[in-house]
Amino acid sequence: MHFYNGNAWVSFNDFWKLNGNNNIGNNQYIGCSNNHDFIIRTNNTNRIAIKSVGNVGVNNNNPTAKFQVNGSNANDLYVAINGNSSDPKIVTSYSLRFSSYAANGFYLQGRLNDNSGWVTLDTRTNVNWPGSYFLEFTFNNTTAYEDYRITFNGWDNPFLFGVLLEMEFKENIQQYPLFTVKTNGRIGISFDPPNQKLQVGGNILADAYTPDYVFEHYFEGQSELNPNYKSYSLEKTKKYIEKHKHLPGVPSAQEVKKQGGIILNEAIDTNLEKIEELYLHLFELNTRIKELEHLISIEEIKKAPQK
Repeated sequence: MHFYNGNAWVSFNDFWKLNGNNNIGNNQYIGCSNNHDFIIRTNNTNRIAIKSVGNVGVNNNNPTAKFQVNGSNANDLYVAINGNSSDPKIVTSYSLRFSSYAANGFYLQGRLNDNSGWVTLDTRTNVNWPGSYFLEFTFNNTTAYEDYRITFNGWDNPFLFGVLLEMEFKENIQQYPLFTVKTNGRIGISFDPPNQKLQVGGNILADAYTPDYVFEHYFEGQSELNPNYKSYSLEKTKKYIEKHKHLPGVPSAQEVKKQGGIILNEAIDTNLEKIEELYLHLFELNTRIKELEHLISIEEIKKAPQK
């Protein structure tokens, strides 16, 4: 509505425009000034009801809680994370935290783009939440999706008392082919491109043993784990090295060359064997040092002037 002020037609400025409003004052609002509910509709159907007492209902015309959502299926309750179409993410874990009653059933979905369907990636049922109402969930996924969403299908309370405070998705960026053989002869296992002859993106597990027989032989006089094991004193070790130019039990340079390299797991076991032998030599040296210190103290007492 406009009125003529004598010079021009002027708007009353007491209505809300469908294409947006600006210069909104502190006293302007959308709603009711009397004791009446405020209803929002689409397709001539009530979608959101704000009751005069302050309760808010989604698909519920008579909410009895501060915020209540009613839905006939699980898809009515979900939280979506919209991604960037030019940068889809491979997500393998997500975290949820609730402030009060928490969802005990939900599932994670992803979609490639706006025109594709949602794919269920992880399903959770009968979730037991700790006192802090915070949990992290991991799942297997190797596909980069543009969008992700959490869909809830079970609550500890018939009303939506649970408030989702945090939802964090963690992206697994390092997604390599399982096995790669490059044209330059380099091989990568879960690592691409490999910059060594063999490069592994993870741990390596090989058959091996620990040389407990070293300590068993020292303290028991023999070893059931390795009856063929021989211990060497420092003096014998020195003589062996002078003659063979390598430690006893360690392959020589000629032997390594002949077999085409070092067998890694055997080399690790041998190195640990020598470390354990060094500890035993240190124990003996420490005992000998204490004995010498004791003898020195006795001699000092003998030499001290008698009172």
